[in-house]
Amino acid sequence: MSTITFRNKKDGVLYDPSSIVLSASDSSYGVKRNDTGAVVVVDGTAMTKSATGVYTYTFTDPADDLTYTYSAEIVENAGETASFFAFQLDGPESAAEPTSDHRYSINTLASQVRGEFDVDDNASGGTIPARFKTAIRNSGIWLWNAWDWRFRRKIGTLSFASGASAAELPSDFAELDSKWIRETSDNSEYWFQFIEDPVRWQNLRERYDFSDSGQNGQPKWGTVLKDESETPWVWEVRFTPQADQAYSYRFMYLTADPWVSEDLSDASEVVWPVTFMYGWELLSRIRLYGMLKRDAEETTSARSEFREWFKGQKSENDETIATNDNTITGGYNDMALTASQGFYSGSMPWPH
Repeated sequence: MSTITFRNKKDGVLYDPSSIVLSASDSSYGVKRNDTGAVVVVDGTAMTKSATGVYTYTFTDPADDLTYTYSAEIVENAGETASFFAFQLDGPESAAEPTSDHRYSINTLASQVRGEFDVDDNASGGTIPARFKTAIRNSGIWLWNAWDWRFRRKIGTLSFASGASAAELPSDFAELDSKWIRETSDNSEYWFQFIEDPVRWQNLRERYDFSDSGQNGQPKWGTVLKDESETPWVWEVRFTPQADQAYSYRFMYLTADPWVSEDLSDASEVVWPVTFMYGWELLSRIRLYGMLKRDAEETTSARSEFREWFKGQKSENDETIATNDNTITGGYNDMALTASQGFYSGSMPWPH
């Protein structure tokens, strides 16, 4: 069940209007779903007065994890023109619980911190529950991408089809890592150089006539670009020369955050080290303190605690990975340009 609570104020004081009902300016709905637009409560539905200037209405939700738009029609004095006010409302969350007391989803973390903030649900900018989740999600995205955490490293396979000049990268690809495994599917090693500068890559590409299959061979150089033929964002490697046969090799990369790469739902837990649950909670509190304009001292204390946590995690999740394989480098130091280590430390702003 979801309950609408509408507080009718004038100059900060609650008062009773001549009439108030759930109604849109075009008389099309009282409450509607945001995902489908389906009407949940019909236009003209009366609300119940629970106190001076406070009106409520409770309705049955067609499903969990929905958001709604509701509209109130208010006539201050009999015979006057009605005014309409539209608001957002979060329905009940799904019953999914964390598998342990140490892991959060957006829903469970929102529930954890929401009790600390006693504010008006009808505050400007959208309902508090909706803004809580937005702040928590953005905090998770920032924290995931803020450093080249060890848990982000992943080994993928890059496959070159015979006659091809491009290969799609994994859907969770974020950036190249500075460590490389030069290993093909047939165990024959060969070098393949990633080039940061597309102009330099184009100059190398023009050494070969792609219309002449006789110039096809073992791919040697590649650059990472967006696949313009795909509507969603997809990264691909464009390489040269064109492959004269099928090739594949494993490479190491950093994964994108799951909210972007996997469209992680608000009810799903984030898979990262348990210690990051605490950091996520701290960072979410900082953003919420600022959003709700809480005491500056409270905000400063939370930010100081987060900085200490962040510093400790960078030390514990260092960049060292032991390997017997050589690092691929070139005279132009292209790998230095595409290397991931510390990539975001100077370019991503510190959370405020």
